[in-house]
Order: sequence, then C-alpha cells, then structure tokens
Amino acid sequence: MEHPLPEHERLCSVCGSELVEIGVEIHRSLQMEPAHFWVREDRYPTYACKHCEKETGEAIVVPTPMEPTVIPGSFASPSAIAHLAVQKYVMYSPLYRLEQEFDRQ
Repeated sequence: MEHPLPEHERLCSVCGSELVEIGVEIHRSLQMEPAHFWVREDRYPTYACKHCEKETGEAIVVPTPMEPTVIPGSFASPSAIAHLAVQKYVMYSPLYRLEQEFDRQ
C-alpha cells in the first residue's frame, strides 16, 4: 500500500521546486480475517528537493508521516489484536490452542 505525500506538499518550501523521492520507510503489519492471514506492507516515501541541493549543497528532505500503530513497535493490526482478544477473553481459548488453530489454518 503506497502513502505518497499529496501533490501540493511535494513542493520545496524554500524555492518552490518539485521534491524528488530519495527513500522510503516501510512498516509491515500482520493482517487477518478468520482463516485468512496476510502481511500488508505500507510504503512511506521520503522526498528531497534536488534544485536546492544543486544551488546550496543542502537538500530539503520531507518524509511522509506514518500512520500510528496500535501498539508501538508491534506488527499486529487492530483486527488481529481484536480477534486474539475475543478468542482469549470472550471464548476462553488458551493461547496454546489459538497457536494450534493458526498452524492448522
């Protein structure tokens, strides 16, 4: 899934030139539906102004802001956390049984 900066934000705040993508930060999260698992990869490009870099030797670097995660540092999505919480606390399934179920699926 791509998350580029809006076109109007890809202009250099100093000189008005169009910013050029110079890198990308990737966040992976485990997605799931019952009996269906997949990994969603979100890409957050970083942009730089090549015009300013030529003129001044220093580029203006603008990263795309990342969407916050439910648990910082975790790759679990809100749907995965909700499913695990329901299975454990509502259905009273122990974690080892959930693990066995996921292995079967």
